[in-house]
Amino acid sequence: MTRPDMRADEVRETLRRQIGDASRALRDPALPDEAIHHARKELKRARANLRLLRPAIGGRAYARANAALRDSSRPFSAARDARVLVQTIDALLEAEQNASRRALLSKMRAQLEQQRLSAREAVHTTGEGARSADSLDAVWQRVQHWRLSRNKPGALGKGVKRIYRSTRKAYKAAAPDGTPEKLHEWRKQVKYLGAALETLDAGEGRVPTKLLRKLRGLAECLGLDHDLVVLEETLAKLHSRASHARTGIFAQIASRRELLHAEAMKNARALFRREPKAFLKHNVSRTSEQHGRR
Repeated sequence: MTRPDMRADEVRETLRRQIGDASRALRDPALPDEAIHHARKELKRARANLRLLRPAIGGRAYARANAALRDSSRPFSAARDARVLVQTIDALLEAEQNASRRALLSKMRAQLEQQRLSAREAVHTTGEGARSADSLDAVWQRVQHWRLSRNKPGALGKGVKRIYRSTRKAYKAAAPDGTPEKLHEWRKQVKYLGAALETLDAGEGRVPTKLLRKLRGLAECLGLDHDLVVLEETLAKLHSRASHARTGIFAQIASRRELLHAEAMKNARALFRREPKAFLKHNVSRTSEQHGRR
């Protein structure tokens, strides 16, 4: 049985739904952590779909919408980062047996929890939630009136190849030395690629399940690495004086990062061995925009 084609207008509706969901979450008067997390997740998916649609809408519309989505999410970064760091410390505490290192981690956790509460309070007092929601509503309206290049064959296929090319380039840049900055950029591109392919798949088997699972696993691996990098930097700032406990925590972080880095590179070799055209042909079922109207 032939799988139904995915069209650019369907991707646009998915994009609008994600923007609308994020806006509604940010209008929650209480704006709990769950609402912020949901809004940021939807905006990341929306930015992935925006990249998928770029060949169909043009560079100017893409740049304007991408900047608006990025800026709408930015006010909540501090609260999100503090929350993730607390969770990262909890994971380290679960495995840590040394009393002095546990004491330092617990002290740091309390400091970060206070930062998280302060960041959340700032979001409430400044009204950032409502302002970001207003900005998202404006984007939602603009997206509805986009003129899609429906007669231009290959729109979604070109979008996939462009995202994959950026992800592959980021992988090759990170592979030699694995600096935190290059790994972080690679992680972002991996998440864009995975989210775009999940949209194209739409539960219809257009994209191999194994590929989607591997991309999610790679993104998680690189995300854990990034969280450890940020935790290490934060520890150095909050506790600048050298101590056996701090040195031990740094060593533990380095050991975990080494394992994560090795796992990421091992999985990436198979994921990114193909050129963009071959990747598209091998992994994405035919769409109207990929091969032209039938």
